[in-house]
Formats: sequence, structure tokens, C-alpha cells
Amino acid sequence: MTLAALKDFDAETAAGILASMARDGLPTPFPDGNGDEYRPQKQAIDAELRERLQLKSGDLSASAKARFDMALTDALQATMASAQELDRTIEEMGQQGRVPPSFYEVVFEKNFRDLFRSFGASSKNMIANVIGNADAVEHLWPDFGDENDNRALSLFVKHFPASDKLPAHVRLAQTIRQGIQQNVQAFWYLFDSVETEKGDSPLRLLRNFVNVFGVPVTLDGSRWDIFIEAIDLHQVTGSVIEAGLNHKRELLREYFWSHSLMFDPEHQTVRRGLAYAIDLTKYAAELRRHGIATR
Repeated sequence: MTLAALKDFDAETAAGILASMARDGLPTPFPDGNGDEYRPQKQAIDAELRERLQLKSGDLSASAKARFDMALTDALQATMASAQELDRTIEEMGQQGRVPPSFYEVVFEKNFRDLFRSFGASSKNMIANVIGNADAVEHLWPDFGDENDNRALSLFVKHFPASDKLPAHVRLAQTIRQGIQQNVQAFWYLFDSVETEKGDSPLRLLRNFVNVFGVPVTLDGSRWDIFIEAIDLHQVTGSVIEAGLNHKRELLREYFWSHSLMFDPEHQTVRRGLAYAIDLTKYAAELRRHGIATR
């Protein structure tokens, strides 16, 4: 699909504008480095796509957004010189968190399935629904790492109204971005024991959850906190970090541990970190209190 609004731009610039529009479509978008430079082109593209799709300008429904996102992808594909270049661009955009949530492929490994199916994550569709239709998204550290990294975290949040089976609650998926894939690491239910406001960021909601169900952790063997969001450390070996996090190995089966470290080899420091641990016994009791069966 070629767009009249982009006819005066080269392929690279046109792709950048379309990628910027994809970023704008996120539930909680990052500030765009281009500022308002291409605002007229974005408005023209929006109008052109909506006219082609016969969508009203005020139609923000899920079905309209899905159709618009697909048309945006088709337009991006048309600007690229080859399928290989398109794949590489999409991978890079996905890694940086610059595509709508519905673009991602949801994957998870055996250790996630084995643990979280015992804590209410009963199906892949349930998890994919939270990620693909998130009310809010937060991509941590989008300016670092690549698809081979294990530290590019994303958080997806979806609010659920009360139903016959469950009271009103929030579901939060924590993932690792690997190109266009989201590899799920954790899936949590947030009920009334956790403070949840509609406008809260996913990171704030995760912090609130950990404040209720977490136990202290450390990244350097000295500073212990319930939730370590960001810390600069001198470079240490992986074994020291692991020993600090897993300081009670005999209790590992009763706790879920999460940690993400940003190594800076040039300065031999750990630039940032995110670490927490959840008391699964306490969390399981919370789920059962609301009618969710656990192991």
C-alpha cells in the first residue's frame, strides 16, 4: 500500500514517519524524538487510511484500531526495499517497543507454564488477551539491548470489571522483548489488597503488588529492598549477583524471583537493575480467597 501523504519522502524517512505513528498508537507512548516535525504528515496519513478503510475519524473501537494497525503495517511494508529489510525493521521496532501490543507474538517457556498454570494463568489465550489488548503498556529500557538480550522488559496491564466468577481486578504480564516476540516471565492477578488506580503506570502497579506480596532482595549483598527499580553498581561477577538474589536457596521453590541487569562493559558497571521476589504461599492464599484454584 502506497500513501499519497508520503509521496515526497524517501523510503527511509517514510518508514520513520510510519514507525513514529506506530509508536503513537501505544497505550502509553514514548515521547517521539521527531517532536511535531511530521505532525501534518501523520494527520494526512491518518485521514487517508481511515478514508480507505471507511472508518469514521472518531472511531476508536478495538476492531477499528486493529484494522488501522494492519493498514499501517501494510503501508510500512510498501516503503521497504525488500522483505528482509522489512523483517529487520519490524524486529528493531519490536525490540524498542515501537509497535502496538497486538503486533507481538506471545511465547513462553516450559518453566513459566509449569509455575504459573498453578497460579491462575490457565491458557495462552488468556495471557495473549492481556498483552494484545492491554489498557497500558510500559517498555523498560527501550534504548538498550537487542533481540538476544534478556534484560529488555515490558509490562502489560489490563483492567477487568467484576463478573459472576471474579471481582474487579487487574492482570499484569511481565515479559522479555525479543524482537517481535514477547517472552512471558510472570503473570499476576491484582485484587483489592493491592492499590490499583486506572491511570497508574504498569511499573507503579507492579511495585504496589510487590509491596504486598514481596520479600527483600539485594543486588550487591548490602542493600536490601522489597523492590529494586534502578541502581548503579560496580561490576561484579554473575555468581555474586546470583548469590545475592538467591540468598535462601532452600526456599526457592516457595518464591518467584525476577531480576534484570544492565551491564556496561565499557565502564565495568551494572547501570540499572530491576529485582523483586514474590512469596508464592502468600500469593496463592490471595488467589484462593477470590476463587482461583492453585496447586
